[in-house]
Amino acid sequence: MTVNSATTYQTISGFGGAFNERGWKYLQGLGATYETAALKLLFDATDGANFQYGRIPIGASDYAISRYTDDEVSSGTDLTMAQFSITEDKQYLIPYVQAAQAVNPNIHFWGSAWTPPTWMKTGPYNTSSPFDGGNMKGDSATLQAYALYLAKWIQAYGQQNITIGMVVPQNEPNYQEGYPSCDWTPAIYTSFVGTYLGPELASQNLTTQIFLGTMSNATNDGAIMKAVVNDATAMKYIKGYGLQWEMQSNGAWDFGTDTSVVSTVTASKLPLWETEHECGNYPWLSACTGTVSDSCFNSGGAPNDYSYGVDSWGLIRDWLKAGANSYNAWNMVLDTGGLGNDTTRVWPQDALLVVDTNAKTLSASPAYYVFRHFSQYIQPGATRVGTTSSSLDTMAFKNPDGSVVTVMHNSGGSAAQTVLSANGSTVGFSVPANGFATVVN
Repeated sequence: MTVNSATTYQTISGFGGAFNERGWKYLQGLGATYETAALKLLFDATDGANFQYGRIPIGASDYAISRYTDDEVSSGTDLTMAQFSITEDKQYLIPYVQAAQAVNPNIHFWGSAWTPPTWMKTGPYNTSSPFDGGNMKGDSATLQAYALYLAKWIQAYGQQNITIGMVVPQNEPNYQEGYPSCDWTPAIYTSFVGTYLGPELASQNLTTQIFLGTMSNATNDGAIMKAVVNDATAMKYIKGYGLQWEMQSNGAWDFGTDTSVVSTVTASKLPLWETEHECGNYPWLSACTGTVSDSCFNSGGAPNDYSYGVDSWGLIRDWLKAGANSYNAWNMVLDTGGLGNDTTRVWPQDALLVVDTNAKTLSASPAYYVFRHFSQYIQPGATRVGTTSSSLDTMAFKNPDGSVVTVMHNSGGSAAQTVLSANGSTVGFSVPANGFATVVN
């Protein structure tokens, strides 16, 4: 294998994962020693994955303990946010985040809403709960109130010494699910960003950036992206793009049938983040394909198996080769069951760290180590560079300090005797069968 540092691609800003309430609850059940151990595995730069970014749900996500937003009222509306409160956040989310800060005080945080306050939506809802599904209202008073809601959330977290560097208005804006969710039209989303949220953050002197995200449905979310990138007013406030795992296909961005969106996004030269790693244990693949054993859906628990680790390698590789500047895991911590609060679908999802609540143990999944092969050694500001290899799947990155990180996967059934030429040196070593290796020159 040879690394060609003269062939350069995008800059890598870092890796991360999502803070979810259930993960913290499971860690709390193990006690303080395990809590610290888990957070070191995720955020420590020396003996951990060195995650740089943390995603924080704004209100309840599909892995929250209960359904809530930070401004629910018994009736009517609350356009001035008089009832706004982060009391619920202080139960699980904020302690989780602050415990991570104790391990690494330099984590960059960003916020993502699964649903606005329910009085900002109209039905029909996906289930009997108004938190699940529904449609975002498009009137001026509601959109202004929602902009104020997000601004107050950013300010409230700042008062907890948690600086929010980036915010997205809606997680998966075209999914109405059996968990906290909300549907947006392209017109309402575009108007909200350009006429309400951008000006509101500016008027509050908040430096939090707005990303166009987090998009997950290539066709419908692609329509939102097209509307926003073609609207000069909204684009004044957009500082990057947040795409989830369904928005990349065969190493290229997938924004639906209109390829002009790809060229517009590329031409803007704004950061493009992969904001949510594929969840694993895929319920839409009901039978074994013979190539990915994880396609045998397990309704009884999250597999957290080696095949998901291999899947994770391919996903990270393809997103980075497509030009992503940041790559982010979904659930960092779950129990062996892996279930969220979805009322319509059984989907035990995988995680990086797994808590066995019966045995009172904590373990790292194969996917965790795949992430760590990248994230522990690639420094923020690194540049992806060219590689050639006769047999192994390989990627390389040049760090700001001049070191070169080469990450590789051997899919063969026997160890691969390897010679790597990188950064002016040559080293020989063996990559394990069906294994991974990272070399820093």
